[in-house]
Amino acid sequence: MLRKLAVGGAVFFTVAAAFATPAVAWTVGTVDARVGDSPRTSVGVTSSGHVAVAWQNGLYGGGVWYATHSSSGWRKTEVSKNGFGCYDNTTGPSMQFRPGVGPRIASVCNAQAGGPEIPVILAAENNGSWSSKEVGHIDEYNDEENLRILNVAMCIDPATGAINIFAGDTNSADVSWLTNASGHWTNNWVFDPGQGYGVNGPYVTCAYDASTGALSIAVKWNSQGPGDLGLYTYNATSKTWWPFYLPGGDAIGVPSLRFDADGTAWIAYREGTTTASHLEVADLPAGAPAWTLDTVDASATNTGLSPSLGIHSSEPSVAYYDQTDGNLRFATFDGTSWSSATVASTGTVGQFPSLRFNRATPEISFWSVSGKSIRWARG
Repeated sequence: MLRKLAVGGAVFFTVAAAFATPAVAWTVGTVDARVGDSPRTSVGVTSSGHVAVAWQNGLYGGGVWYATHSSSGWRKTEVSKNGFGCYDNTTGPSMQFRPGVGPRIASVCNAQAGGPEIPVILAAENNGSWSSKEVGHIDEYNDEENLRILNVAMCIDPATGAINIFAGDTNSADVSWLTNASGHWTNNWVFDPGQGYGVNGPYVTCAYDASTGALSIAVKWNSQGPGDLGLYTYNATSKTWWPFYLPGGDAIGVPSLRFDADGTAWIAYREGTTTASHLEVADLPAGAPAWTLDTVDASATNTGLSPSLGIHSSEPSVAYYDQTDGNLRFATFDGTSWSSATVASTGTVGQFPSLRFNRATPEISFWSVSGKSIRWARG
């Protein structure tokens, strides 16, 4: 593992460490295996400590499903239905648990190429009962008929309960931001003028910094190959987004952003090319002038895909896909160095993982290509 410090665009190697293998025994099982299930899922943990998984099914009305696990197995509920099939169900939902209430699940349905608009649906559970509604929609830009949502990310303000939903689209190469922070839903834009418009729209992830209460997003602007990755922090006073770019310009796919208790920003991402890549993690302590970059896992030709980052005891962990070997992998940081190990390897498994910690226990939902099923792993 190589630890690098990026200063003023230059990258300096600061620490070299060897890979180690964490001694973790994993339990792996199947959540759902119906035709039409979306490869992208979202995992969470209920207030009672039960793991929960959300996903879409593109063949049955574009419905969003929610499942909770107990000793008797998985209990599954369809929580919203868009009323039509999704021509592309790879976007997947984003689930968060609202403090003191129940889960919230944001989703979109790429129902037809060319738009003209795509609804954003929010499903909510209160006192055991689910409801869903359209909270906004993504419009075409300049009547261009190439509208498609690439991914959805939702963050809930831990202090106020305000909901923020972000979506990257291929129409304006922009990030849409829907929020009910003002008491009603508004549709805003997060725009980087240097990126322009076009079909190579952005990927986005979001997180709150608990030490300051600030909302941030990580945006990878070019979805079609290596490109720029930046951290944008919202200034509530000026109502503007402040960027802090990572060096390199060779990030690929959807990044994953989290903050630890001290306000350090952590971003996990795939770095390299579409045929040769590794898992990279960047961290930026509060007030620091530059990112520190870690090459976490380069043990295979093409690894580090679709990373999902979690924080436990102020230390990050990452679940990710090793495309070369077709395995689900898990990396942990002990404050000094990273270690990495295989979680699941039977068949081709591990695409699009989603990671959350259940106290000290990692919970991961992921897609099995071989089994065409949604799976789950507990460490």
